[in-house]
Amino acid sequence: MSIGVYNHFHKNFPFNWNSKWLFATYAGGKEPFTWHSPDESKKYLNVNRDTETINDLRHYYSRTTEDNFLKAMGILATEYWLFKNTPSHDYIGAGSYRRYLLLDPNGPKNVAKVSLTATQENAERFGTDEHQEIISEYFKTCDVITNHSIAIPQSVEEQYLMYEPREYWDLFKLALNELYPKYRNHMPWFTHTTLLILKQLILCGESFFYNMLMSFLEL
Repeated sequence: MSIGVYNHFHKNFPFNWNSKWLFATYAGGKEPFTWHSPDESKKYLNVNRDTETINDLRHYYSRTTEDNFLKAMGILATEYWLFKNTPSHDYIGAGSYRRYLLLDPNGPKNVAKVSLTATQENAERFGTDEHQEIISEYFKTCDVITNHSIAIPQSVEEQYLMYEPREYWDLFKLALNELYPKYRNHMPWFTHTTLLILKQLILCGESFFYNMLMSFLEL
């Protein structure tokens, strides 16, 4: 069984570069007006390669600054690279450079989050052959693997607007309404739901993953 999980980076950070199934991509900046250049010694799949990179989307944001462009893309630097290059795996996933699924069978159960010190030693505890075998076992009985949902003190819309410009949110709702009219009756979910999956890492079958990306990136 082939598994590939692609983690986006905003800056240099400990990572298991020897993993057979964890891969690194680069997003560049997280906060507005910030930019962290990638370490040239590290192998980021969407940096300095002959394939298309996130900067090929730049023409869609011709009237914005580079900093705001990078902020707007965020983790979509990873999703966009996957969408354009479609590496083949039986199961595929995407997530953040400092967030992982807890796959230790002896670890704590039913907890939303476990924190570890950001060291190279701890990073190499993830992406192991043993974890790949555990994932393979999960997929014998389920279709999607992701992290626990949590309750937040505000709606999904309010949560988003705490960190991102309203312009992006309004454009997202407009595009969702026009491209996917079947979802119009579900729009109140954004203003009424307080239970959701934050800081998401998702693993699922290849066809489901790419269909999901195609639907989302059309927005």
